[in-house]
Amino acid sequence: MTARLANRSSQRGAGMLMATVFLLVIVALFGLVGLRMAGTDITDTAVQNDSVEALFLAESGLERATQRLAAGTTCAALVPDATQALGRGDFQIQSANVVGSLCRVRVLGRVLLDGTLRAQRLIEGDLSVSSGGWAVGLNRTIVYWNGSAWTTAGFTNGTPAGRDLFAVYCVSASDCWAVGQNGTIVRGNGSNWTTAGFTNGAPGGEDLFGVHCPDSNTCWAVGQNGTIVRWNGGSNSWTNITGAANDAPDNRDLNAVYCLSATSCWAVGERDSGDGTIVRLVGSNWVTSGFTNNTPNAHLRGVACPAADRCWAVGNTSGGAETIVRWNGAWGDMPSYAGVPNVRLNAVHCINTSSCWAVGNTSSSRGTIIFGNGASWTAAGITNNSPNQTLNAVHCSPGGDCWAVGNGGASVRLSGTTWSTVAMPTTENLRGVSFPSGSGGGGSGLRVWREIIQ
Repeated sequence: MTARLANRSSQRGAGMLMATVFLLVIVALFGLVGLRMAGTDITDTAVQNDSVEALFLAESGLERATQRLAAGTTCAALVPDATQALGRGDFQIQSANVVGSLCRVRVLGRVLLDGTLRAQRLIEGDLSVSSGGWAVGLNRTIVYWNGSAWTTAGFTNGTPAGRDLFAVYCVSASDCWAVGQNGTIVRGNGSNWTTAGFTNGAPGGEDLFGVHCPDSNTCWAVGQNGTIVRWNGGSNSWTNITGAANDAPDNRDLNAVYCLSATSCWAVGERDSGDGTIVRLVGSNWVTSGFTNNTPNAHLRGVACPAADRCWAVGNTSGGAETIVRWNGAWGDMPSYAGVPNVRLNAVHCINTSSCWAVGNTSSSRGTIIFGNGASWTAAGITNNSPNQTLNAVHCSPGGDCWAVGNGGASVRLSGTTWSTVAMPTTENLRGVSFPSGSGGGGSGLRVWREIIQ
């Protein structure tokens, strides 16, 4: 009996020993698995962190490219670019090319450890410059300001051969219209300019001298013999309304148009008699309005309306002196400014009611720029020694950055308080300039970016 009890006690002790050993093995295995999992997790996290940091470095390269564009570097001049060290790695701008109105940039970001590559990411971004704008001129000339230079590269000009373009207006960076000789109208989408349903559509092939679009669905263009045409947003839907509910007879040319809304516009020009003429869109009708030769023998060439109760129209008399008239409920003359006599004014643009710029030329075809503060006009000198610098068009951004273009490819820019000349890749006479709303100043932006899988 005693032996049997001892045997059972030995069996229980052996079983407990085996169970303890088994438990220790299981704990050890779990410990090994845990260590392995912890080691793998740490490794994976480190790799992921390196990859994220490499992407951050590549994005820093896009930011550098954006800043350099805004500072005046051309797209093509972004490369070659030295490798830029940052944090645990570096980045480099590897390529930069103009694509339409954008600058396409590729940047490589790398993370290094003691000189050994840990991770790298290659990304591509399309950069736009907020100051991008367009100028047009004779012989179907179209040029683009990419933020640092005027260029003819990177876009397609589908204007019919031999056609002169007299005016341009941009609703946005991807929605611009240019008008010109023989009723030509072309549309720009930011990369390409194409005919848009109204080539040779004006009666008798009348020239179109002015265009303005209060919104993306409404544009008005005006021209020879009182021609007025409208875009209503549909496909190929420029409509000739000359003579239809239109009190602008065909014995006058309309040289410019400015719209406050789709149903409120002013157009200015000159009669065959040599007197100035002004017509107004009220609702759906164009009517003559309050301008019965207040300035005799006036040739009006430009108009701008910074407010519903304030418009300016500029031009010259048959004797060559400047003409400036103002709308403040009625049209009336403004006194001559204290500047060069015998000035012809060709265009005007207003930032607000107390800040307007008008451009033109002297009797010797020198460029002239004058400034209006709402009450008076004064001369504003430009440093420009090139001959034949008649200025035909001006456009200003809300921030005060202004451009004027003219004959012989003339281009001048106001930055701050100084006007200075800017190189132009053409010597054709330029007749119109426009920058989309909100642009005109410095600065650039990233439109879209994507990763290039290596």
